[in-house]
Amino acid sequence: EDPKSSEIIKPFLVGKDIKRFQPPISDKHLIFFPKGFTKNNSKGFKSPWRWVEENYPAIANYLLQFEVKAKKRCDQGDYWWELRACDYYGEFEKPKICWGNLCKESPFNIIYESYYINAPAVFIPVSDLYLLGLVSSSILWYFLTNISAGRNGGYIEAKPIYVSQIPIRAINSSYETENALRNEIIRNVEALLKLNKEKQSSKLQSQLEQLQSRIDYHEQKINESVYALYNLTDDEIKIIESQVK
Repeated sequence: EDPKSSEIIKPFLVGKDIKRFQPPISDKHLIFFPKGFTKNNSKGFKSPWRWVEENYPAIANYLLQFEVKAKKRCDQGDYWWELRACDYYGEFEKPKICWGNLCKESPFNIIYESYYINAPAVFIPVSDLYLLGLVSSSILWYFLTNISAGRNGGYIEAKPIYVSQIPIRAINSSYETENALRNEIIRNVEALLKLNKEKQSSKLQSQLEQLQSRIDYHEQKINESVYALYNLTDDEIKIIESQVK
């Protein structure tokens, strides 16, 4: 109704919307009035709500139906239409590695757009494709499944308390072999992001099968590079691949 509304309407994801290497799809949105937003912008107005009505009339009209319930919230900002205080709202605007809390397979993805994400989904505000490749590999998924709390149906909890224990292999830039493996991981992650985007929009079964075959290839190439970085033996690789689907 009002183009100005787009200033404070943010695309929004819940955990189940975040899928491994896939572009996010969601029709959810967040009306983003953070704590302090109204006070900082409504100086000169006798009524803070009047400022909202004049500057965002369509949103004000929409929010009125929730006024009674919103006033009972214990997590509101300065006013009933505001969100609670949060030190990291700005981080949602950045590229981020993110994942849902409950998962059956390695759940990590990168989202470049300014999606806001609700708990218990988690994000790290970085665009490090090497890190994404590592945490998406079979060996680190195997590690995570062995330290995380299990849930019914074969799910695990990928909470920060567990994910933060994943051993991330730092690269020594003076070693050519390590740099080459890092670059190979990044190239394969880039390929997976591209292929999964193509797969999302493909309809023909033959195309889907071809794309999946290429996806499987690049997934395996990431695993091979990570196995080399972590110096796994053939026997150790067999153990991991026999238990990780």
